[in-house]
Amino acid sequence: MKQQRPKYLCGMLILLGISAVLNLIACSKKFCDRYTDRVYPHLADAWGKLTAPLPFALGEVFGLLGGLILLTAVISLLLLPFLRKKQGFRKYCGRLWKTVSAVLNVMLLISTLHYLIPVRCTSILDRSRRTQFSYDEVYAATEYIVNCGDAAAEAIPLNADGLADFPSGEELEARAMDALRVLEPEYPRLRGYYPPVKDSLWPDILKRMSIGGYTTEYTLETVHSKYSCSPLYQPVLDAHEMTHHKGFYRESEAEFISTLAMIRSDDPYLQLAGYLAIEEYMSIAMMTAQDAAAADLEAAGKLKPMPEGLKFRDPGFKESLREYVAALRELLPERPYFSSRVNSLVMQSDGVTQELYKAEPHPIDSLPAVDETIGQIADTGWKTQAAILQEHNYDGMALLYLQYFDGTLYGTDP
Repeated sequence: MKQQRPKYLCGMLILLGISAVLNLIACSKKFCDRYTDRVYPHLADAWGKLTAPLPFALGEVFGLLGGLILLTAVISLLLLPFLRKKQGFRKYCGRLWKTVSAVLNVMLLISTLHYLIPVRCTSILDRSRRTQFSYDEVYAATEYIVNCGDAAAEAIPLNADGLADFPSGEELEARAMDALRVLEPEYPRLRGYYPPVKDSLWPDILKRMSIGGYTTEYTLETVHSKYSCSPLYQPVLDAHEMTHHKGFYRESEAEFISTLAMIRSDDPYLQLAGYLAIEEYMSIAMMTAQDAAAADLEAAGKLKPMPEGLKFRDPGFKESLREYVAALRELLPERPYFSSRVNSLVMQSDGVTQELYKAEPHPIDSLPAVDETIGQIADTGWKTQAAILQEHNYDGMALLYLQYFDGTLYGTDP
């Protein structure tokens, strides 16, 4: 054992050193760009072709095994003070923690190669272009999106019962892949092999965490939850994860590229899916722009502000709010909404996954403590992601689209 220890420490230090050097060099966006353009695609294609034949996500199995090993190591550490006199147990703990250390070191290196370098690439968000847009401009973009979504809904045929015959999940996935390939001239990283998007082994947990899908960091497999695969959401979801697989790891960028592929498609199902996703983010931008516009109108004396100090439960609050909103509506156009046909198709689409969920057992439903814990972990995870990604979080996609429409729907910026 004494002769093996230097070799073990040397190996761990070499792995740790490689990871440290790579992360240090990755401070250069030029390095990250070249790596993601020239090296990362080979890793993504290799992992994709290696794991594609498997009917399950190997990355999820690795994650489960890793979690069990780590849990075992923590338990052994807690037991060590009570069993420290037993030589066999001490040796077992030593081997176990050496294994855990080696696994964590390898995970750090793989994470660096698969995620930490690509995520630091140059952003597709052009900061040299303007990033502030007026309410009228946000309204113009939203109105265009809504009108195009309505047109796509009209192009979707209905059967004799007035219902849509949605394509199968496999067909929607294939169409999403084809739509992304159309964008290859604009985004060369989209070239190459696309592995299948696999069903997650634990869709119940993902549903409770509000996660539709993800790309496994260590095997680069794309995974979705079957309970999130409604026909008018699955194409965007699958394309989003495929875009991650191609090296676009910022959430706003993956969402922008995936929805852009949908609305550029000639398939009305994909078009509607894309416009629905874009409108959801644009509605948030509209609320922000409306607040800014209202403040400007108040400052200019064109809009009477709400009485100061008036609270929700105070008498007269509702009446004052109604008057304020009515006055604001005379000055600003109201947000446009999708047609009843679109809403009907959305309800039909959501019904597909709702029926699937109802038809299957869900043991977590009988474990409220587990359900609550999952929810708390999810809330913490989403807040942490938002804090780290900031403008590159999902909400940042609205800015990408406002720049995309700038110079066509409004403005003069090409």
